Amino acid sequence: NGLYTFLLTTFGLAYLAYVGAFKLSYAYHAYVPLLTASVAFSYALSIYVYAMSFVKGKLLAEGGQTGNVLYDFFIGRELNPRIGSFDWKEFCELVPGLTLWVLLDMACCHAAYLHSGGGGWASLPASATATPWSAASAVASDVLTHIPIGLLLVTAFHWW
Repeated sequence: NGLYTFLLTTFGLAYLAYVGAFKLSYAYHAYVPLLTASVAFSYALSIYVYAMSFVKGKLLAEGGQTGNVLYDFFIGRELNPRIGSFDWKEFCELVPGLTLWVLLDMACCHAAYLHSGGGGWASLPASATATPWSAASAVASDVLTHIPIGLLLVTAFHWW
């Protein structure tokens, strides 16, 4: 499911940019507001999942119960915090994290292509193919299933 969402989003946005329905370089030019929103969201979500990990019956990670508030907040306590069936960790790993990383990479490549007038960007295809390849393999394998969610995981996938 995550791989299909990743591919649909990536190729769909690339197609919309190709036909001129969406200016892909917008994300490049709006980087500071996007980063600011990402930082604010990351801290808010980290505080929420940390506070909710104290509710009785939550599945906690072994390394997230040290008693050190700063460490536990940073590393995370709960393995898979949910609201109903919505899994926050899966959302943070796949949807905005890896998918938006690829989309931002595409936006930067597109902005560089437009800035150079269509030439002089021979090194960009390497970045434009390596990033989606590694992100797609991570989405397909869901490699972070046993890591608790805390500020570290949330910021790692949102800030870059």
